[in-house]
Amino acid sequence: MVATLVMVTTLVVAITFVVYMTLVHRKTVQSFLGKCVGLPKNKIRSLIWEIQRKSFHFVGLLLPGGYYLLMNVYISGQPLITKNRAVCIGAVIALCAVVTEFSAKLSPAARQMVIKCMGSIMRKEEINDVNKFSGAFSYSLGAFFSALLYTPTVTILSLLYLTVGDFFAALVGKAIGRTRLYGKKTLEGTLACFTACFVLGMMMLLHLRVPVFDAGVLASTGAVAAALAELFVVFDDNLSIPLASGFVLSATARLLGAHVPLPNDDFYH
Repeated sequence: MVATLVMVTTLVVAITFVVYMTLVHRKTVQSFLGKCVGLPKNKIRSLIWEIQRKSFHFVGLLLPGGYYLLMNVYISGQPLITKNRAVCIGAVIALCAVVTEFSAKLSPAARQMVIKCMGSIMRKEEINDVNKFSGAFSYSLGAFFSALLYTPTVTILSLLYLTVGDFFAALVGKAIGRTRLYGKKTLEGTLACFTACFVLGMMMLLHLRVPVFDAGVLASTGAVAAALAELFVVFDDNLSIPLASGFVLSATARLLGAHVPLPNDDFYH
């Protein structure tokens, strides 16, 4: 328990530091990457912009984090959040995202308002192409369908894979990616995504007292699914990563006959 909390805290602090330095001390980061790391200017600009864009994704940690924590908050002997309530909340968020997305597509005034508020973290194609769906839209759909289709533990893991795995794939791929695998995606970025997801999976599953062998198999297969979904993007990785990794985790657990407890399961407590 203590070791897990220390590792999670270290990970969060490290990511927060990287994002903070990029947002607040941009020139210092540019100088360090140029003089000490030896990155070319165009790669530095691309890396910093990607970190800034991904920093918004960490708002998404509120969903899996809140899901986990509120399942352990009891009122009158009942958890504050259950799977059904999570699905309802996800449906409301997804509905708001759908209304916003299609309002922006149908109304130029609404589109300009969205770009004004969110333009700094939107990709160029999202701004220039009215037919391109935004990351916030696909993320809300990914969160909703994950909550609907999978158990709370699998949902939490799949959303963590999306937020953290995708971040490290972009960070490492932009910084030191050399070996092209598919499109602009690199071997180094894909390996970073796999490693981050595997470590997260192991930490959470061992924290829930899943046997080491079962935890290893589940973490490995889930991380492979997340990395492949990030590499071969179908529609949008905000949707494909949680759905693919959640499906593989669920299928692997069933094949192993492994018990993956809920965050508030009596087995865990």
